[in-house]
Amino acid sequence: LAFATLLQAKLDVATHYPTWVEKRGFSEFRKAAYGSQLPFPLSYIVPWSQRNEMAKLLGHIDGAKAYQGAVEVLSAVADRLRASPGRFFFGERPSSLDALLFGHLAFYRHSPVAAPVLRDKVERLPVLASYVDGLLQDLFSTAMPPPPLDDTGSWSEAAQGASSQPKPAPTVEDMRMWKGSQYWLAGAAAAVGSYVLLGGHYFSITTVDDDEGDGMDDDDDVQ
Repeated sequence: LAFATLLQAKLDVATHYPTWVEKRGFSEFRKAAYGSQLPFPLSYIVPWSQRNEMAKLLGHIDGAKAYQGAVEVLSAVADRLRASPGRFFFGERPSSLDALLFGHLAFYRHSPVAAPVLRDKVERLPVLASYVDGLLQDLFSTAMPPPPLDDTGSWSEAAQGASSQPKPAPTVEDMRMWKGSQYWLAGAAAAVGSYVLLGGHYFSITTVDDDEGDGMDDDDDVQ
């Protein structure tokens, strides 16, 4: 029960988030699920309407935290499968937990909608990869497509596994150098000002009245 709750709390979010929030994931999902199933313009209206509804549920979620939480759960699941006396979660007989886990793992490993960071995580854990491949071979007659090619260019940084680290606080040496640069700029500005004032180099700006200019032109014409 504890593992089932953990899977639903972490993996469900990491599965839905790239499907509906990530631009790349939603594009792949829309083409596969609706592209040839609905006539135009319903093939565009229906998925976008559903995406707006899902955005209300997932819009407040931090994608980076969702993916990181799923990665941690996958590591814990891999440890549990290694400790199992059989090929399944609780031995040689599959359970509802295996069905739940298999759905997520197959999605991460073979779907082009899955976030690359989760696909890479499953591939880097042989116990998870062999778990999925074994069940696909034994229980399903239809061959699954091969894992998608490595194409992370249009995914977000969070989906690619690039976590945003907070900017570190400045060190004492950084503060000393910053203050030194400020003093240097202040000294340079004072030197330039002194050169201008003491050297008598001023800028004088004069304005010429348009009327006076016109009058001079008239005088020239008279002469």
